[in-house]
Amino acid sequence: MNPILITGALLGLLAVIVGAVAEHALIPGLSTDAVRGLDIAMAYHRFGALAILAIGMGLLLPLQLATRRVLKVAGLLLAAGTMLFSFPIYLGAATEITAMGRLTPLGGLMQMAGWAALVWVGWRARTSTERSGGMPQTVERGPQVTLERGK
Repeated sequence: MNPILITGALLGLLAVIVGAVAEHALIPGLSTDAVRGLDIAMAYHRFGALAILAIGMGLLLPLQLATRRVLKVAGLLLAAGTMLFSFPIYLGAATEITAMGRLTPLGGLMQMAGWAALVWVGWRARTSTERSGGMPQTVERGPQVTLERGK
């Protein structure tokens, strides 16, 4: 089981559901500022879901332990950040309860930390590739298979 991949897929599914509900039920009754806020929340939600999905798929690859750990942390930070950023805005738009909106900046900071962790993974992969003469150290080499053509 890959919880980060599942989380990314669920957040993607929720992004489509929220988009449909917002378009057909919420937006007609919202002010221009509320619609703009809802659009921003939905964009961050979609980008977060895609990033988490990519991280989950990346975790299917053979990776160094340190890289795997940082990817997991990045996935968790992006998942929590996406939920804490977008969901209070959705709640405020749907119910006019705005008190939860105080969590939005924390969600934004968590998303930034998740993206920064991904920068670290990319930087580390670049430097390990350079040190190994162009071959990434994080990739395990499988057995070489050669096929001969029949005569």
